[in-house]
Amino acid sequence: MSVMQGKCQYAKLVEPSEAKGPFKSKYSIDLYVDEKTMSEAHEMGLDTKVDKKSGKEFIRFWTNGTTKSGEKAAPVKVVDAKKHAMSDDPGNGSVVNVQFTPVEWEFAGKTGIFGALSAVQVIKLIPKVADEFGEEEGYVDGEAVSEFDDDVQF
Repeated sequence: MSVMQGKCQYAKLVEPSEAKGPFKSKYSIDLYVDEKTMSEAHEMGLDTKVDKKSGKEFIRFWTNGTTKSGEKAAPVKVVDAKKHAMSDDPGNGSVVNVQFTPVEWEFAGKTGIFGALSAVQVIKLIPKVADEFGEEEGYVDGEAVSEFDDDVQF
């Protein structure tokens, strides 16, 4: 097993994602690392991706979200800096250590090496913001709109 440290994006460690393709359900984390660490990733032969918006190279670590029998797989182990279990995904920009195993793959005539995700240690947490909206005056689901009812003609 290996460990890499960097800033995470789009962590899906507690609940797997649902994506189309041959591996439909995944636990995953995108890791943005410094130049030295990226050099080490290239030396290992790890697959990397490039962020279309920023142009920055990153590494996506993942593991299947379902077992071979179709059951939901256990979530990825996530701990804090003191190795206490965490129950939430780290937010974008959190500094994390990612534990992984390099795994060779071959599919549709292509080959590579991906980082099979084992565990994540959160060093500096930036919490995920689940609800950025405050309450506002206005429409409430299920309430009739009376102000404009007379103006609507069908």
